[in-house]
Amino acid sequence: MSLIFILLTYLWTEYSNAIDSDFFRMYHQAAETGQSIAFEDNYASQGKWFEVTV
Repeated sequence: MSLIFILLTYLWTEYSNAIDSDFFRMYHQAAETGQSIAFEDNYASQGKWFEVTV
């Protein structure tokens, strides 16, 4: 089992309400392609915007 798989599994267990979000899609796209991705997204349940690079 890869470290990325373990980290993503833990992340989505803790933040399961984010599974249907750009966060989920972008993290998985980066993991699948091995390419860095930068994006901004609003995490509505926290009421905050995040700038993310994965």
